[in-house]
Amino acid sequence: MVAKLLHDCGVFLGPEDELNQAAPDNLEGYFENRSFVILNEDILTQFDGTWDNPPIFPTGWELSSETSTFVERAESLMGQCRHRCWGWKDPRNSLTLPFWVRLIRELKVIICVRNPLEVTRSLFVRGDLKNASQFQLWLNYYRQLLPVIRPNQRLVTHYRSYFHSPCQELRRLLDWLDLKVSDEAVERACTQISFGLRHHCVTTAELIDADVPDEVLSLYFDLCSEAGPVCQEARRHDTAAELEHTEG
Repeated sequence: MVAKLLHDCGVFLGPEDELNQAAPDNLEGYFENRSFVILNEDILTQFDGTWDNPPIFPTGWELSSETSTFVERAESLMGQCRHRCWGWKDPRNSLTLPFWVRLIRELKVIICVRNPLEVTRSLFVRGDLKNASQFQLWLNYYRQLLPVIRPNQRLVTHYRSYFHSPCQELRRLLDWLDLKVSDEAVERACTQISFGLRHHCVTTAELIDADVPDEVLSLYFDLCSEAGPVCQEARRHDTAAELEHTEG
């Protein structure tokens, strides 16, 4: 969803025929450049891992001879993206980010976060929770991602924000990317956000009541605190609604 919004506002994500098309579990499409996805998958395979069973990377792996064969491919892909504002979306970046930071020193990273219970339910429905415990995959991705990228090189955005004040949150991303987009274009992009595609909706109270490891809760709340004013407002709104429902 976030990738589509940025794409609609002028961020170049790759040639249209390279972007992954819609699938039964994602009718809007993934907006993932297949060439970047394949390269990330090859890196994970090189170190005996997959997206759903992340490898244990050795220290300094991104500078090792094992990654040298991927550098030319990556530079070729980046050379095809000669646009003022370009990027690519792939959750696997969370695992391979040291490699990309090596090649793009001033890389900016937009980190998308969602309630971990919603994420695990979504993966379960898709049949993708085969090789990891319920919350381990969610935890692994953020635990590998966050130490690699400096706070001034990242922006955290929460999925919930786009169902509370989408234009404000999208404008926050665009301003951070220094991308000038008219209010009309932002509003037009946000009208395509579909509440019908939000199949799993979990409150913070439900998350706390679930059997969630403390490390997952702590990391999730840390990410929420970094996710900007719309996220904070949405969380206050949800808390107030929960209290009203309880009292009612």
